[in-house]
Amino acid sequence: MKQSVRFLLNDRVRELALPPALTVLDVLRRHLGLTGTKEGCREGECGACTVLVGEPEGDAIRYRAMTSCLLPFGEIDGKHLVTIEGLSMTEPGTGIPVLNPLQRAFADEGASQCGFCTPGFIVSFTGYLLSGEPLSGTGALVSVDGNICRCTGYASIKRAVEALLCSYSLEGKTLDIPFLVGMGLVPSWFLTAGEKLAALGKGAPRRAVTVSAGHGTIIAGGTDIYIQKGDELPEAETVLLSDLDGFRGIDETPDSFMTGAGVTVEDFRKSPVLNRLFPGLGEKLLLVSSTILRNRATLGGNIVNASPIGDLSVLLLAMNAEVLLDGPEGSRRVRLKEFFLGYKKLDMRAGELLKTIIIPKPAGGSDWNFEKVSRRERLDIAGCNSAICLTAQGGVIKDVSLAFGGVAPVPFYAAGVSAFLAGKKIGSGMLRKASGVLQGEIAPISDVRGSASYKGALAVRLLYAHFLKLFPDRLDYETLVRGRGKQ
Repeated sequence: MKQSVRFLLNDRVRELALPPALTVLDVLRRHLGLTGTKEGCREGECGACTVLVGEPEGDAIRYRAMTSCLLPFGEIDGKHLVTIEGLSMTEPGTGIPVLNPLQRAFADEGASQCGFCTPGFIVSFTGYLLSGEPLSGTGALVSVDGNICRCTGYASIKRAVEALLCSYSLEGKTLDIPFLVGMGLVPSWFLTAGEKLAALGKGAPRRAVTVSAGHGTIIAGGTDIYIQKGDELPEAETVLLSDLDGFRGIDETPDSFMTGAGVTVEDFRKSPVLNRLFPGLGEKLLLVSSTILRNRATLGGNIVNASPIGDLSVLLLAMNAEVLLDGPEGSRRVRLKEFFLGYKKLDMRAGELLKTIIIPKPAGGSDWNFEKVSRRERLDIAGCNSAICLTAQGGVIKDVSLAFGGVAPVPFYAAGVSAFLAGKKIGSGMLRKASGVLQGEIAPISDVRGSASYKGALAVRLLYAHFLKLFPDRLDYETLVRGRGKQ
């Protein structure tokens, strides 16, 4: 089924009738002949196909870098799509192509060798410059944590970014589009993009949820389903979650946060209210995939995918989250710890959609932590992960919720060890006893990420890591790890 999509492509308004689930990568390369966006892994892992997507927010346009290989064409209706070709510059008066300052820094520092990955790096860095965030060397490198280079070893790429920030004294500055145009970092037509998008309208209006048993394949962020069924989706009956009303936004109530299932992991990571009540959330969630994937992946998708090592599912379990399901028989709330019934099996009835994740506000004086072990620190699937939320007073645990991934067929709420810990005084000896309870309730299996015994040992170490992080003055490392020393 084809759908007419009107969008702004670089500096030109375009309208194409194509299947809405066709990837933007295929539209660019095969239908529009824009081959600067490279086809690499088609799994969102390499960043060679990175594009910018701009969406009106208030009086401004918010640009985000994302992988076009996992981006449904229907999602750019009424939006601004920027490719590497759109970032090209010409010399005033002559029309001769020239490098912009970012591209020049890459060339000067030898940050481009074979060149295949370079368009993705340039687009991702440009997205960071357009982000409206105070610029820093650390933030710039985070912006390309999903872009892979096989040639340079990354040192030259890092030097190029540092040179740009230093040469133009950009460290700590927040840049707007007129400033970026004046510096020659983006073309002048960015100044009129807002007017052109306004002339397009708001794209297809979001529709209220109409749930039926045959509503088709739901595409949220697409970060998993395109990998599993990418060749089938363009011809299938699909529904884009972004087209449905009520699936985005984080609303605060007196006792909870109502988080739409379509909220991206990156928006969740950067939420000011969530970071206020869960300090360090933004930093911890840098362990989850990469910027260009977090800009696509959704909380709801992470949950219904039901991966036993889903990072967000594990974190939300520890937060005692609930899910709100909409279906033919109305709405119902299910505690997340009761939602996972078995491997890839959920407590969802025919025709239901996960609409909202409800996160209770933590009690005053509570603490939390998230830990993850993987082969790479970033952009990797966990071998084992864990999250904890607890309240302690006078060194005694009053309330605790502990969850693990990679130790059971489902994202696992550790009810046994959570119950054991409640009411206990924090100490090394007590935690060693708790580790025995934990070992008795988990059931890891051997797979490509490690043996069952290795994952069991990891789970214990993550339990210890939580308490060493939160209560370092009350614990003795030697007692915890080696069983000797003070209790």
